[in-house]
Amino acid sequence: MFIFTQGFSPAEVLSHLIEHRLFPENAVTNVEAWIARIREDKQKAKYSWVHNAPA
Repeated sequence: MFIFTQGFSPAEVLSHLIEHRLFPENAVTNVEAWIARIREDKQKAKYSWVHNAPA
């Protein structure tokens, strides 16, 4: 449940697992890098001028 309590959606988790479907052990080994990447992407989107542009 750690992943879900940290604000990751089931779709994001599933995407990570599908990305590593041929070598599932890599999904576990690389989970910390994946978490960092997702957080960075969310932070960029939060401060993106596209998301904050007036409608």
